[in-house]
This record gives sequence, structure tokens and C-alpha cells, in this order.
Amino acid sequence: MSFSKTLGIVSMVLLTTLFSCKTTNVQFEYLGPAAINISTNIKNIVVVDHSAPKDQIIDIIEGGLTGEGIGQDVEAVLNLIDGFKTIGQQSNRYSISREPKRHGKGKLLENIPEPMDLSLIKSIGQKHNADAVLAIDKFDSDFIVTTVKVDYSDDPDASAETKKQKAYEATGVASVFAYIRLYETSSGNILDEIKLKENFSWNVYGETADAAIKALIMKQAAVNDVSRRSGVTYGRRIAPNIIPVTRAMYKKPKDHETFARGVRKAQVGDWQGAITDWKLAESHASDIKVRARAAYNTAIAFEVLGDLKSAQKWAQKAHIEHGEKKAKSYYEQLTNRVIQEEQLNEQMGSTNSGD
Repeated sequence: MSFSKTLGIVSMVLLTTLFSCKTTNVQFEYLGPAAINISTNIKNIVVVDHSAPKDQIIDIIEGGLTGEGIGQDVEAVLNLIDGFKTIGQQSNRYSISREPKRHGKGKLLENIPEPMDLSLIKSIGQKHNADAVLAIDKFDSDFIVTTVKVDYSDDPDASAETKKQKAYEATGVASVFAYIRLYETSSGNILDEIKLKENFSWNVYGETADAAIKALIMKQAAVNDVSRRSGVTYGRRIAPNIIPVTRAMYKKPKDHETFARGVRKAQVGDWQGAITDWKLAESHASDIKVRARAAYNTAIAFEVLGDLKSAQKWAQKAHIEHGEKKAKSYYEQLTNRVIQEEQLNEQMGSTNSGD
């Protein structure tokens, strides 16, 4: 049994009808691997803000040069850490804690910061009984606002000719730069190191430039939001995380009772029952199209249940024996999932194959 099945990650399956009258969307989630492998010896991580300058005077000077508010980056880093913890908690790969004290020896406008001192790594790591220290060694944020006069209409379908109302468009762009390192507590070795740059923009309209600017998301809220996104990005780098999936399942023909009954069972979450009916339809239906769709749906049902090997088998059958065109690309998606499952098992320290 695979690790994701052990966790019961497929906790919710949603079915929504597509515009196509033939199919319906099946939406579910599974636990996928991190982008990189971290030794399974690393089980406990403490996160620390190591981006503080040597003294508050430098912090104030830098804030004046960049337009940052006093304490803007301090609050933003907390949101970055929160984003990381959100992803880290999606699996039981790590136990994550936070060092409450802010540390650092950063220099004004320094690009690549000096690594954390070994003595500090060991001190913080041992204090939190952590195998590794995740340090934000450098952090900068910015929020730039621009305004421009435009033709505007409340009607989204209005043509350029009919947009006669004059308005001001305000655009706010929040950006953060973070230099993150993961240190092994015992040796101080750098296990991972990356520069992260995230930005996001917001647009609003107002009758005057001042009104448009006032309607924009607040500066600190914008920086906090982008910082949290950065934390999520880094979390996905080193921690297994939940991946959403959408598959298109056939819901017709409705006039084949066994096939249609399988669809109805799937719609209420009875995937094992749906498999039973679709297998019957695949083996007994006189119409090749029904057999093809039944085999294809059976593959999807097995994937929803976490049985990737059986899903591959039925996708092959749908393509080879019944000529279902969609089954070939679906089989390739399943093959990618099998590879991900192997990566996940390695990262989680599991040797199960997923059979």
C-alpha cells in the first residue's frame, strides 16, 4: 500500500458537470512529493527570522531608502513562516517550530547574506530539539503604486468606443525577496539554499487618482499576502504537499443501464460500486463506445481510490482494446503519478511500492 493511501489523502471528491454533455469533472487531491529530497534524518525543523540588521538604526535607514514602513519586514517574515508551516503541516514529514527571537547580522542592501554562525545554529537547534534550522537569512519587501487615467465602464462587455467614462486606474505591485537556507543542526552544513522573488499586482478604479489609491489593498496587507505566498512556495520545495487533480469522467450514454448506474454510484462516492458496474459494462456492452468509456471511467475510479497500478491497467485496456483516444494521454498522467508516488515514498522513508 502506498503512503498516500495510508494517510487517506483522497478525502474529498467533487463532481461538476462540464459544458460538454458527455463528461463531468472529478476533482480530488493527493499527497505529492516535495520538489527536492531532504534526508529522512531531518524530522524536526525550527524556523528563524535571521534577516535582522545589526542594529535598529540601520533598519530605520534602510526603511527610509526603500519606502518601507517601520516593522514592515518583521511582520512580513512572520507571514512567510506561516505560509511555510501551512504546507509543512500537510504531511507528517516534519515537526515544525518557530524561534521567537529575531536574529541577524545583515548589511544594508546586501544581496547574498553571510551564513548563520555555527554556534547560533547549534544554540537555536538544540533549544528547540531540532535536526535542522530553517533560516530566512535575508528579506526585503516593497510596494509600488502607479496611477493612470483611462476610459472606463461598469459593463465588462463594453467596447472601447462605448467606454466614455473617465476614471483613474491604480495599480499596486507588492514584491518580496527572501534568501533562505536550511542548516543541519549538528554540523551547520547547508542542506538547501535558494533566493525567492515573488510579486503580485492589484488593480482598482476611482473617479480621482487619490480615490483609486485609497481603494487599493493596504500596503502591509499586500506585502503580507505576497510573503505568505513565498512561504508556500518554499514549503512545496522541501515538504510533501497536497496536489489538486481534475479528471473528465464520461457520464453518458444514459440509456445503457449498467453504465449509467455506475455513474450514479460515482456521483455519491461509491467508487467500488461504480467499478463493479463499469466492469460489467466493459465486458458485456455491444456498443464499442460504451465499452471504451466504461474502461476509461474504471481507470479514473481506481485513481480516486489511490490504486494507481489498476488505474494504469484500465487506461491501457481502454486505449489498446477499445480505441479510447483520451486514454493514451491519461495513461501518461498516471505514469507521472506513479513516479511521484515513488519519490514521495522515498521522502517519507517508506519502501512500499504502491501496489
